[in-house]
Amino acid sequence: MPEPSAQDKDKGVIGLGVVITMVSLIGAFALGDYTIHVIQNAEAENDMVTATGEVRFDGYVAVGASKSKNYDLGEAKLTDVTVRLKWVDEPNADSRHTNQPDALSLSVDSAFASGNDENEEGEVILNFTAPEKEPWDSQGKTWNITVTCVSAGDQTPLIPDPGGLRTKTDGGNNFNVIVTYHFLTKK
Repeated sequence: MPEPSAQDKDKGVIGLGVVITMVSLIGAFALGDYTIHVIQNAEAENDMVTATGEVRFDGYVAVGASKSKNYDLGEAKLTDVTVRLKWVDEPNADSRHTNQPDALSLSVDSAFASGNDENEEGEVILNFTAPEKEPWDSQGKTWNITVTCVSAGDQTPLIPDPGGLRTKTDGGNNFNVIVTYHFLTKK
């Protein structure tokens, strides 16, 4: 049996490289959420600098339902956390209907702070700041983030519809949450 040519060996190596790349990409997408630590705006405080981390989660929430996610931000010197909920309400179904706004609420609960807010404007922002000179040690402590669809405005006809036969029901909304946090770390 003749020995494979260099060209055949090259094809085999390229094929193996493609398989490894595909497996790596599939694995990266399958694992989902992750934390990104990017050092930005190096503000010296003795031998410490301020760094930024970010986590995200997306989803769909039906009317009256909630979606929650727990995050362990894992930083020993957490200085502040901003949680931003964003959504885009659907446009009018057609020229004969007007879309009523959707109201979503954002609730955040942690060992350090909690808060909630809601509106119909497409965005809710909650900010939490540690006391000056006393950053939070968030290692092993979770931040629970909950998104609730308080109401989803239906598509109502321009001409009154007492029987509701021409009203188009809105079942909920897609959303995304971005958690941005700052922490102190050694230079």
